[in-house]
Amino acid sequence: MDSPELRRESPGCVLGIALGLLLLVALVLMPLSLRGSEVDGAERLSSYFAAGRPPWGFELTEAAKRPSGETVLRLARPEGQGPLTSADPEEIVLIEYGGRGALARLFRRPDDDENRRSSEKKVKWEEEPDFEWHSKVEFGEVEWGRWRADYAVERHFQEGGTWRDSVRVNLGQPGRLLALFAQWPVGQEHSPRRLRELLATIRLEAPPTSGE
Repeated sequence: MDSPELRRESPGCVLGIALGLLLLVALVLMPLSLRGSEVDGAERLSSYFAAGRPPWGFELTEAAKRPSGETVLRLARPEGQGPLTSADPEEIVLIEYGGRGALARLFRRPDDDENRRSSEKKVKWEEEPDFEWHSKVEFGEVEWGRWRADYAVERHFQEGGTWRDSVRVNLGQPGRLLALFAQWPVGQEHSPRRLRELLATIRLEAPPTSGE
């Protein structure tokens, strides 16, 4: 009986197997790439805060560099402790952007059409709050010590009739396109006084500059 011939895979078959393996690896790595890469959060905190650490017992809960280029530090008080007072934010986020355009868009004022649509949506939500939406409700400059910076207040309207305030402040400087976000508990209006106290803990070498 003749011995069976050795089977040889065609080049197309080999290429298909290789592409399949590459696809499998890509699917495994995709969630990691979407989360971004870790950064040295302690080093960032020491460069952002004059005391080298955040105030009021806030601790680092996330430090990562996003695939889009932003470096994000997320801060909160330890679980179970909650805000110090009713005027305190419950979360602080610092985001350092890679381009001025991204920072500038955070503080762009809505035009008349946007304001009209926002007013109409608010009326609809107040009648039947069965959807979520958000709107910028305040713009201006916040002053603390010898500094001043652009800021905006955004209110997040939630399904069921509740809402939550968050404030963003432009802390961009030459070489550091930084924005601070502070979020208050549900139903609690933001506190301008507490915001200024928070800003006073930030390390600044020059006056904050516009993101334009």
